[in-house]
Amino acid sequence: MNTKTSEISGEVLLTLTRVVFLTIVLFSVVLLVKSFYTEKIDIKGTETSLFFQRLVFSPNGIIWQDASERWHPGVVDLRRFEQAAAANPNFLDSQWASYTGETPIIAAKLVLTAGNREIVAYYNRESFNRWEPRALLGVEGPASVYKLEKEAYVLINNGEKLEQGKLSATILS
Repeated sequence: MNTKTSEISGEVLLTLTRVVFLTIVLFSVVLLVKSFYTEKIDIKGTETSLFFQRLVFSPNGIIWQDASERWHPGVVDLRRFEQAAAANPNFLDSQWASYTGETPIIAAKLVLTAGNREIVAYYNRESFNRWEPRALLGVEGPASVYKLEKEAYVLINNGEKLEQGKLSATILS
């Protein structure tokens, strides 16, 4: 029997099948595109690690410069570190990781251990004091504070004598 109702029902059945497969293909394409789309890139870990490396190895940091104006990466200039510890804000605050004075993006507490004495210097002390309680909570999310604790064994130039020491840094971003 080849009636109009059988032809219409066959067409409806084929159309429904096409719509179902088209919907499945459309959703799979949307999921595929969404899997490659990145909404947020978190660079706080890289940023804090880079800050520490610049501090220890960059001429703008706390490394020692000899009489012939050569920089010695990994050798901390004790006089320069004490100068940074005595002043707030210090020379480090005006050189790095700050868009302007009002919008700092990183803060650090630096502890230089030389023998039995410890010298504490801060980079962006106001922000460090404001962010540290938030970093201790371990809360994650967009308003969270990333905390990195890093240590490095360094040589300390005390005048003309080199001595062993340790530089500990708590960096917040």
